[in-house]
Amino acid sequence: MRALLLDGSGRDGFTSAMCASCSEALEDSGWGAEVVRLCDLDLRHCTGCSACLEGGECVIGDGMRGVMDSFEGCDLLVLACPIRFSGPSSILKAAMDRFQPYWRRGRARGGFSAAMVCGGGPRPDFSPSVRMFRAFSITVGLEWAGCLEVPGTDGMAPADAGPPAREFGLGLAGIAARGPAGGIV
Repeated sequence: MRALLLDGSGRDGFTSAMCASCSEALEDSGWGAEVVRLCDLDLRHCTGCSACLEGGECVIGDGMRGVMDSFEGCDLLVLACPIRFSGPSSILKAAMDRFQPYWRRGRARGGFSAAMVCGGGPRPDFSPSVRMFRAFSITVGLEWAGCLEVPGTDGMAPADAGPPAREFGLGLAGIAARGPAGGIV
C-alpha cells in the first residue's frame, strides 16, 4: 500500500510535523509513504483553459506532473495544511484545482483520502475546508477516510502536533484491512 501526503504549508511548522509523524506511522504499519512539500515545487494555478477536457490531462508543464504520477500510484491521499480564514492554504488549493482532469474522466479511481488541518486559535472553524476536502475526494474518486483537526497551535510547539498525527496515521493504515466504507471519522 502507498500513501501520498501533500504538505500545503509554506514553512517547517505544524503541518510539516503532522506530515512527518503521519508518514512515519504509515511506514511503521508497512505502507510506503511519500511527503510532497508543495512549496518546493514550481506550481502554477489552473488557468481554466479546458485542455484537459479533450486530452484528459493537464497541459501545464510544472511540478504537478510529478504529483500526478505519485497520485496514480497511491492508495491513500492525505491533504495537509494550516487553515487560514477558515480555508485551506492557497498552495494546497492551487494543487487541488489542478486535479480537474480526474473530474472530467468521470470514473471511480478507488482508494482513500483524508486530511490533517491545524489552526492557531482555540476554536478555528475547520468545517469549510473539511467540506471542500470531502468534495474533492468525490471528484477524484476516493473514499473519505477522515480528518485530523489540531486547534490552538498559537500556544503550542510544532512537535506537539506529532502524537495526534501519528495516532491518525495508524488509524489510516488500518483502512486497507477494513476496505471500502471502513473509513475513520
